[in-house]
Amino acid sequence: MPLHSIEATTGDAWAYSHEARPLEPRSNWDVPAEDLQTAMTRRLLACAWGLQPKRIAALPHFAAMMAQHAVTPPSARRLPDPDRVAPGKEGLCGILADTSVSTLLAGMRIGLYPMGHVSPMKWWSPDERCIVAPNELRIEKNLARRIRNGGYRITFDSDPLGVLEGCAGARDGRWALTWITPEMMRAALALYDNGHMHSVEIWNADGGLVGGLYGYAVGPVFSIESQFHIERDTSKIATVALMGHLAHWGFAAADGKAMTGHLKGFGFRLIPRAEFRALLDGPTRGPAGRWRFDESLDIGSWTPAKGPPAVRPVRVAA
Repeated sequence: MPLHSIEATTGDAWAYSHEARPLEPRSNWDVPAEDLQTAMTRRLLACAWGLQPKRIAALPHFAAMMAQHAVTPPSARRLPDPDRVAPGKEGLCGILADTSVSTLLAGMRIGLYPMGHVSPMKWWSPDERCIVAPNELRIEKNLARRIRNGGYRITFDSDPLGVLEGCAGARDGRWALTWITPEMMRAALALYDNGHMHSVEIWNADGGLVGGLYGYAVGPVFSIESQFHIERDTSKIATVALMGHLAHWGFAAADGKAMTGHLKGFGFRLIPRAEFRALLDGPTRGPAGRWRFDESLDIGSWTPAKGPPAVRPVRVAA
């Protein structure tokens, strides 16, 4: 089935809604619990991660942050200064006092991001952030062809928990260590329930979730938190689908945090912290509520340097 085919039926042969779906908050997300062995393994690997030579210099600063956090009453805790960070490229900035929606949004609006392999969660503010404007995105010809002919179905905001679990899964050739812990999943899903977290799902012909990504809309920037793939190139397809919509909706940039080979291939570049924080000024873009993959956007033939994807009429089966 071509990527942009539509399965819905309606009496109007050309009808298509571009509006987002209304929010349907949930409080009963079935976030998987860790067994004791998995939790202990994660803690041991987190210790080994933190004791790597490139991170040793940050340990005294982390100890001081923990001590200050412990003696500060909850009512007096404040967001850390994004420009005051511990030594190291990661930019350890402070202890995350709570993972409420309001606190997470306030931190992200000043350029912080939450992450931690073990509790408590931490705030991070690296010297440089990895970003790409929609018109700067590079799409390889083979990937564009695969998007047009790959037979995958794309959805937005349909299975955020499935995407979180996929992103938290073990990766070939990497430590079995994830910062997408049950605590972080619950925080992300609370943001989803409030219309700030969005997921992209890639489904194969058998209906299996085989790739995707999730992140947060923060002002005119979309922060990509994590991606995963089970079948080849499916995380890349998710990236292109997301970026096409960000271009259509007028987002200034996508944020990938730290540079990776995956992001570099798409044209992401590093910018100073101050420049990134300036990008965050302005209202949040995109539709309110749940996002929908817009079948009318010609993602498969998109040339980012020429502007947003073309909008075409979409035939809906009668």
